[in-house]
Amino acid sequence: MSNYRYKPHLLRPPFPHLFHSNSTVSDDERALIVQAIDRARAEVTYLVDLEHSEGDTEGTYRRRLACEEFISNHEELLHWARRLPTELFISIFLCCTENNAVIPWNISQVCRKWRFIALSIPQLWRRVHVRHEWSDESAEKQYIHYLKADYLKRSAGEGIVFSLIKHNKEPGYRMFHALLEHAERWGDVALETRTYDDPSFCTDFRALQGRLHSLYSFQLKVKEVWPVPDLFPKPLQEAPRLRHFHLGVSECWPTDEPDHLNWPWQQLTHLTLIHRFVTFNLNPLSHFDNLIYISLVRLSLLEATPDGQSKVIFKACKYLHMDLDYVADSTNEQNTRILQRIHCPVLEHIHISYILLEQVLTRLVNFIEVHSQNLKSLHWEYGASLRSGDTTLAEVLRSSLPQLRVLRVSEPPLIDFLYQDEEDNGSRTPCQTVNSLAENRYLFPSLQKVYIQVHPQIKQDEVPQICRAVRKLVCVDEEASADTSYHPLDVVQLELYQKASRVYNPRTGMFEPRGPHLDQWDILSGLEDWADGLQDGWEAQVRLEYELERVKEWADAVGCIDDDTMEMSPSQVEETLQRGFDLEVTDALVLSLYDLPRKLQFLLERYRLRPQLFSTLIDCIERLFSQWVLLFQVQMPSRRWALNGKDTVVYVPPHSALYKDPTTWMFGVLKDHGGMDYLRQGCLPELTHPEIVS
Repeated sequence: MSNYRYKPHLLRPPFPHLFHSNSTVSDDERALIVQAIDRARAEVTYLVDLEHSEGDTEGTYRRRLACEEFISNHEELLHWARRLPTELFISIFLCCTENNAVIPWNISQVCRKWRFIALSIPQLWRRVHVRHEWSDESAEKQYIHYLKADYLKRSAGEGIVFSLIKHNKEPGYRMFHALLEHAERWGDVALETRTYDDPSFCTDFRALQGRLHSLYSFQLKVKEVWPVPDLFPKPLQEAPRLRHFHLGVSECWPTDEPDHLNWPWQQLTHLTLIHRFVTFNLNPLSHFDNLIYISLVRLSLLEATPDGQSKVIFKACKYLHMDLDYVADSTNEQNTRILQRIHCPVLEHIHISYILLEQVLTRLVNFIEVHSQNLKSLHWEYGASLRSGDTTLAEVLRSSLPQLRVLRVSEPPLIDFLYQDEEDNGSRTPCQTVNSLAENRYLFPSLQKVYIQVHPQIKQDEVPQICRAVRKLVCVDEEASADTSYHPLDVVQLELYQKASRVYNPRTGMFEPRGPHLDQWDILSGLEDWADGLQDGWEAQVRLEYELERVKEWADAVGCIDDDTMEMSPSQVEETLQRGFDLEVTDALVLSLYDLPRKLQFLLERYRLRPQLFSTLIDCIERLFSQWVLLFQVQMPSRRWALNGKDTVVYVPPHSALYKDPTTWMFGVLKDHGGMDYLRQGCLPELTHPEIVS
């Protein structure tokens, strides 16, 4: 380096503090950083020329590496992420928390800049984190002090969101009184109370009269005995922004209930009633002129009022959810008369949930027919009566529904208990419904989306039945695609109703391991008609029934290993996994265990198993997938179905843009076809949050 002149200040960072934060780089700082990088690059060029002329030396080599490191580090300071304006960060944070999610904690812990931005956005801190269990009273008092002195101030004047279980002699009691001080800012509030041990609740709530200026959603769940609180609802009745009221009562209610509630409340647009009342007067509900959403749960336990058969008309209701309680006596005329009295002239979306028998279902068919003209979506949640061949929905689908765009057929969670009956020989699939839909396709010219939920424990001979029914629907739709009076189906989706690996058996009174169950690969194979033989060669010999049964048994054994209720030693776990080596390398194995690598990795770490066992099984799975890759490629031109997530199979119609690049859905697509196009329990469409709007 005889001709090299050392420059001691060349590699001195102009702004060293920027390496320890992700603060935004100003325009002046950016200009100086660019100049420093240019000088370092010129130095590198000079050193390279010097090495060519005088040869490499340790000094020039080390100096060049230092310059290149300097350039790399300072180029990171110019990354586009550091130049994002604060306004964009604010928009991103608000977008991520628009449903009042609890992520500001994570945002504020990323770095100082993000924390500073997050703390400057009051809307991020609307949700109040309420804890109901504490190690000691001092910790609870410290947290309440923190809420008052710091956290509640972060949301400034925004409406706050919280859910609180308020029982006397519990932490919720003191927490409730802390939140009472901010009643003017209550926005979305859910309270649960037991009034028999909380006599001060009604007194405290009556004191809120005239203070609930920001309240737009209020959920009240009352357990045990309910006194008659004459003045209790007045604070809600006078809340000017209240749009949603949810009332759930688990015990009896006074017969003159509407008088105690001071109904109607004209500002309401969404009403949810979960009742176990002895009697209930429907008439006052019809005076809610602005209700667009009504949810009536335990409807079959409500008694229609003895004032004749006059219609109860909900003038503005577009969304109706009715949950019919399975414990009701379906022979009681009072329980079904209510379906004849309700009328919604502009009804567009219905969610029917039931676990009842024939008499109520007949009334339901009539109810749907009366409201068929404007109906855009129908969510039919069938129940136990399906065991005996329930054809109710099939009857509904023989009626003209000219505006129906979305149909969803699903089942409620209580089926777990009802399907344990070994003497039940009925069908568990909605085959009749799908067949009726295909046969009467001309009655649904606007239908675009069909969602079908399939129970994972249907009988083995029922799998081809449901697959044939769905293929028939798709075939009819494709044949009718030339008719411009029909809208071709955009979405046909089959999803498995996955449940826990253990289920309650009412005969033994115990939770028992669930038997072999269906998975999405079985559905895909049936829909693509691969079940009777795949191709030539190795595919033809693997469809042996005994092999499939053995694989299924092993798959369920592996699935039960990580069940906390099944105590297994590491040796028992390894013995279970070893059984996999006795199985043939068949498509049945990949059908059952496509997510095996993730599960094996978990078991390896949890039980400290031999790594060789894991690697050998993974090699087996990789060979399976290599065979299936070829099969999927060969079958692509004729395929109509793809996997979506872990439990869903979706239809890919001929007009789909996915056919432009089949590799994007060869092994599955990740696309949410659900959205909010059908009514679901807990879904509150068109509910406006005043705080967000303002």
